[in-house]
Amino acid sequence: MKLLIGVLIIIFCSCKKNDTDTFNSSSINFNVKATASMPCTGTSTITINNLVGNYTYKIDNSIYQTAPVFINITVGKHLVTVRDANSREQNKEINIDTVLIGTLFKTVKHLLVTKCAPCHVGYNPQGGLDWNNACDVLNGWDRIKERAVFGNPSLMPQSGLLPLNERIKITDWINAGHNYTQ
Repeated sequence: MKLLIGVLIIIFCSCKKNDTDTFNSSSINFNVKATASMPCTGTSTITINNLVGNYTYKIDNSIYQTAPVFINITVGKHLVTVRDANSREQNKEINIDTVLIGTLFKTVKHLLVTKCAPCHVGYNPQGGLDWNNACDVLNGWDRIKERAVFGNPSLMPQSGLLPLNERIKITDWINAGHNYTQ
């Protein structure tokens, strides 16, 4: 008789424990949709889909918000967290890619790297501008125009102005909006 009571207690306890474990380990199923971002500036949008009910949302170490949309997200890995009304959380890691590089930008960046090295490529580049860095090219477009196209206030490269066909490539990119996607 004592053995039968002991077996029933073990069975009862293990069932109760499994019920509790199942309740605590339930997950929140959601999808994350993200757009690609421009380099140097956060232009991506992350949207959390497929949830009905009372949830709050956060990205990385931000505070929770009620809207399932995040804007101006930068390139790289981010952790999206969804929390339900019972304070249970579910995380998903998402990687924000860079938008596709445009032909004009790619041509200009390559031209700068090949024609302006070693002065503006690598560790401690002259003027703090490394043409291998897309952000330096994007943010330095006006300086590139003045120095490499017009030679103002001095010629760049120092050996003399770039050939006309190369200056035209730079000018075409600048006139198109000096953007990464051009």
